Amino acid sequence: MLCSTAFLAHSAQLPKLVNIKKQAPTIIVDIPYATENNFTGIKLYTHNVCLLQPAVADAVEAAHAEALSLGYRLKMLDCYRPKSVSLAMWQAGLDHNRACRDLGPVCKSNGCDPARPDCLWEPLTNYMSRNSKHNRGATVDITLVTIMGRPVDMGAAFDHFGPESRTNNATGKSLENRMLLKRIMQNHGFSNYFREWWHYNHNSYSRYAVMDVPLADYVNGH
Repeated sequence: MLCSTAFLAHSAQLPKLVNIKKQAPTIIVDIPYATENNFTGIKLYTHNVCLLQPAVADAVEAAHAEALSLGYRLKMLDCYRPKSVSLAMWQAGLDHNRACRDLGPVCKSNGCDPARPDCLWEPLTNYMSRNSKHNRGATVDITLVTIMGRPVDMGAAFDHFGPESRTNNATGKSLENRMLLKRIMQNHGFSNYFREWWHYNHNSYSRYAVMDVPLADYVNGH
């Protein structure tokens, strides 16, 4: 049954989430939202940490083991996301859409940077949700890197909000890498969001409630 109740921030009894770095230390955790280097230009997270529901963490660990067997590692780009952060992202998307509409046709010019308000291939809100599965600790944004941690060519950057990011919209080695990541994740119970090559929902997501517990509450053990 779908559960949609949000936990209060700073709850005395925290829902159990697993720090994937503690469970699988060779996974790389590099969350852009813990820096200003993201599409909002604002630091949205207090900590660079990947928190997941226990079953989802187990599935990521298994996917990582498969990636290792093939000569790769997994790099986590986002995991549990508090509901309030999703709402802030949604508002940033609305603001971006409005700025784009005000500028008119130049907004869709070829090759422009979709992180700028004068460029938008699609409404930015196509790529985010006020009710993200990230809020349940059951979704990951993820990529492959080499064993040494070097980037693997995926054909478009994380959070590139344009058609190039659609999982099947690539060629050559980029498409091969996207399909390899997709096979690995599907083997362990994840499904891909077609607009974002990096976005994977675990098939257990509906078991979990939406949460708005700050990351700091977990990291600081409150």
